[in-house]
Amino acid sequence: MAVLQRAAAETAGQAPRTAAELALGAIQLMSPEQPGWPEALAGTVRLAAWGSRFPEAMALADRALALELDSESAGVVRLGLSDALMLGGRRREVILQCREALARPDLSPWLRANFLHDLSGGNRRHRFMLDAEAIGDKRRKS
Repeated sequence: MAVLQRAAAETAGQAPRTAAELALGAIQLMSPEQPGWPEALAGTVRLAAWGSRFPEAMALADRALALELDSESAGVVRLGLSDALMLGGRRREVILQCREALARPDLSPWLRANFLHDLSGGNRRHRFMLDAEAIGDKRRKS
């Protein structure tokens, strides 16, 4: 299991789908009672999102957030969920997810920076879509 997790982490940048498959496989082999399982689950959420496995990422995020995770692991899960929503084109939900996460006082600087990045991207994409809709409405009226 540790080998699969390490391989997933090492391949994420070059082959995100492969990394997602490896991480999801490792989680399936682990028991929730095993040491390190919550952290592995948290990391798998983000890898699944990057590998375009959005339904799995969101289901794992729900499962992980139902656990009593430490604040860093919960933040990693929420970041993975934010990534899945962003990559899935669900901009409004990204904005809400990021705002909720950024309101937490125990958020580490690394997580805060990542949520601010996702929030910025979500806002930018949302404004672009609103502008495109307005242009379309204007053209239809003329």
